[in-house]
Amino acid sequence: MLPGMAAGGGDNSSGFARTYATQAATYDRTRSASTETAGPVLAAISSAPGRTVLDVGGGTGNYALVMRASGFSVTVADRSAEMLAVAAGKGLPTCRADAASLPFCDRSADAVTMLSMLHQVPRWKEALAGARRVLRPGGVLCLLLYTREHMDSHFFLGYFPGGRAWASRDTRPIAEYAAELPGADVQPLQIRGTGDLTMHVMRRHPSLALDPGLRAQTSFFARMLREHPAELQAGLARLASDISSGSLPAGYDRDLPDGDAYLATWRKPA
Repeated sequence: MLPGMAAGGGDNSSGFARTYATQAATYDRTRSASTETAGPVLAAISSAPGRTVLDVGGGTGNYALVMRASGFSVTVADRSAEMLAVAAGKGLPTCRADAASLPFCDRSADAVTMLSMLHQVPRWKEALAGARRVLRPGGVLCLLLYTREHMDSHFFLGYFPGGRAWASRDTRPIAEYAAELPGADVQPLQIRGTGDLTMHVMRRHPSLALDPGLRAQTSFFARMLREHPAELQAGLARLASDISSGSLPAGYDRDLPDGDAYLATWRKPA
């Protein structure tokens, strides 16, 4: 466990919890730490004052393993007991905790990572405040973010419009995240590989969304199946037809100005 860990930790039942409880056993088959994202994350935390890392929303520990292999001491914090069981099976210290109510003491971590998870946290401002609190002076907060810009440019929403409501609610523009982290360095990441197969990465590889096994490993399609099953099937049929006929929107596979995700790095003032 992280030094300075306090008692407690929160959890609430939700569609989020059901999704990740179902995905936990097979999550790592499609959601490994991509070199295109893990490399920048390691570079960001390399300047932390020490080697103690809290990986908030770290799930099965796929990125924590890479950090540990680079010499960091990593604790994985997550709301999902099922995801944490997989992380613990890899020998990683774990803590069941709500990102918006971290049960760790002030100034107890040299770095905090929040990778591909903040869009799942309704109380995201509280989550960022908690991350800032637990960092030591000079500590580094590293965020891998999917933002409103990435959703607005994703052609999948034309096939699955039921996702627009929560995409608009759950993601914020990058400027709103950056406003909570004055002085943060923000850079777009172009993710062309499929090692960490998110719905955003599928933008470049839309045929992968037609594979039910791969589709089931993304929270977007899991939610579509739960809330809009008929629309999901209709959208998949249209997508398959457009792929077959070469009728996908022009430029769907190109690099975009906002990339496929943002990497934001913030340092706590000394």
